[in-house]
Amino acid sequence: MTDFTTYEYSQRASHAIYIYKFSDGTSSWYYLSGSENAITFDGNSYAPAVITHSAINQSQNPYDDVIQITAKTDLALVQDTIGRFQSPKIYFSLYKIQNAEAALYKRFFYGYISDIVYNDETTVLKINSVLAALN
Repeated sequence: MTDFTTYEYSQRASHAIYIYKFSDGTSSWYYLSGSENAITFDGNSYAPAVITHSAINQSQNPYDDVIQITAKTDLALVQDTIGRFQSPKIYFSLYKIQNAEAALYKRFFYGYISDIVYNDETTVLKINSVLAALN
């Protein structure tokens, strides 16, 4: 039987390792939480950042699914979005590393930024499910 560590390699100091990809079709931003070292995924380098996410709020209607991302306001993504986050839409993917050695990643959420609340130290990005665009 395969032990838990093999399946859950993403744990580092009791924190899961997540990768965050943002893209507007022209520019892309790649971040990593839960690790001090950059990783390469799908040919892109993901830099360590102070970035977290809420639980995915799911409902019976998948068009209403939402997640919130909290990041430092000085993050390049946040600075690049000031005054323009809705045009063009910035899409978001959240992955969890399942087994880095076997390059196994699970995409947990796919959506787009629907709202941004800028604060002095941190910024909160509201991400709607990509299905919301169809509704």
